[in-house]
Amino acid sequence: MAATDVLKERTAKKFIEQKYIDRVLRYQGEEMLRQQDRVISRYGVRKTIPEISRRRISVSNSKLTGVHPIRQRFIDMKTIRGQRQKAVHIHNKIIYSGFNAIVGRLAFGLTQDVKNLIANDYKIQM
Repeated sequence: MAATDVLKERTAKKFIEQKYIDRVLRYQGEEMLRQQDRVISRYGVRKTIPEISRRRISVSNSKLTGVHPIRQRFIDMKTIRGQRQKAVHIHNKIIYSGFNAIVGRLAFGLTQDVKNLIANDYKIQM
């Protein structure tokens, strides 16, 4: 096997791993937004925070970035400035369960079948 073939194979493996990571991050980011939407519709959070619709996620360079209004972060809290309120689990519970799902899928989800699917999608010879 020539050195160029080895380099092509390594590059292909790296590319496939990168695409898998991006797919997992994008899927889990969208899933977190869907879960938040369910909580928003159940508890009527849109009335409290009208700018909640500006939430978004993006994935670039294997980095998941989420943007949301700062007030969304405080809906989770039971007390604000010493006053009790009903906590709506829209931030911490959903975000951290999403992170745990990402870790599990990245650790155990890249099987040979998944590698073959990604390779077929991008027409890469394995």
